[in-house]
Amino acid sequence: MLETYEVELEGEESLDGTPCFRIFMEVRRGERAAYPKERVWIEKETWTVRRVEMFTRSDKPIKTMEIREVKDFGGTRIAVDILLTDEVRREVSSEIFISEVDLNREIPDRMFTRRELTR
Repeated sequence: MLETYEVELEGEESLDGTPCFRIFMEVRRGERAAYPKERVWIEKETWTVRRVEMFTRSDKPIKTMEIREVKDFGGTRIAVDILLTDEVRREVSSEIFISEVDLNREIPDRMFTRRELTR
């Protein structure tokens, strides 16, 4: 990401009582990214992303992602409850719940073909 974005530490902020770093990222000139600007809150103790706000190049909010719960799976912290809110159409949101995680599982290359990914 550091190749794609200029990154600035904006400060520290508590999110739901958890101390976080707040950083601002803006896509570098000549680079392409899904979101030209992002503001990210990262837990100070665990380096876990807790919130991301995504913006257009002209600073209009596009989406917000809130990590509502993180669980430890064999030493790996994974977000298991995520809320994505469309900031353009406020009534539109998606919730992601992860109940099982299988780490280090071998995945055949054929699973990443265009045909498999568009099923």
